[in-house]
Amino acid sequence: MEQAAAKELALRHVALPVPVFQRLSEKSVRRFLGLMKDKTALPIYLHCLTGVDRASVFVAVYRMSDKGWSADKAYEEMKANGFNVLLFNLADYIYEYETRCGGSLGAQKADTTPACTNSPRMEARGSQIDKGL
Repeated sequence: MEQAAAKELALRHVALPVPVFQRLSEKSVRRFLGLMKDKTALPIYLHCLTGVDRASVFVAVYRMSDKGWSADKAYEEMKANGFNVLLFNLADYIYEYETRCGGSLGAQKADTTPACTNSPRMEARGSQIDKGL
């Protein structure tokens, strides 16, 4: 159904499935950040079932990677936008990401593991990312 709707709107559909009680995979994060670097993929419409949990983690990683945000700042934004704080597995990921990628996330190479990379500015609808990034 999503693919058909995307096609009807002339959007490219990219699925990055993340079960709600599982961690994000490095593969999914690398793929997401790769899309963020691909100017032909912009704008991005990002969502999950509620639009505030799994999508928030991808947004947090983007903000940390591209904007140099700390995990604390990204987590505060997640909570301000309705993130369910009981989803420890998702919240823990951003702190682990910060630890593994270091304080200057933008300085990491795109091909390193974990998925530490830079990405360009983006426009997104359907998540807490605003057009003013």
